[in-house]
Amino acid sequence: MKRFTAFVAGLLFGAVGMYFAFTLIVVSSPEGTFVIQKSAPSLVDFGYVDVSSWDAEEWGKHLELQRDLVATGHGDLILNPAPVQLIEDVFKTLQQGSKN
Repeated sequence: MKRFTAFVAGLLFGAVGMYFAFTLIVVSSPEGTFVIQKSAPSLVDFGYVDVSSWDAEEWGKHLELQRDLVATGHGDLILNPAPVQLIEDVFKTLQQGSKN
C-alpha cells in the first residue's frame, strides 16, 4: 500500500506541475522576476524565460510572450523597433516623393 500511495502522490504532483507549466511562466528581467499567466495553454516558452539580454530580433520570435506581457501590464519590457522603422519608412517615402 505504501508504493501505491507514493505512486498517487507522484501522479498528483506531476499533474499539478504540468498544469502550471502550461498556464504560467516565470519571467526574469532587469526590473525583477515575476510570474505571468499565459493567454493560451502551451509549452512555448516553457516555465522560465530570462529576457534581460534579448534584442528586438529575439523578441520577434516570441510573439505569444509579448502578448502575455502586455496583457499583464509588463509591456514596457518589450523592445520593439517597429515604430522606429515605420517612421524611417515614412521619411524615406517623403524624400523619394520630393525628388520626383
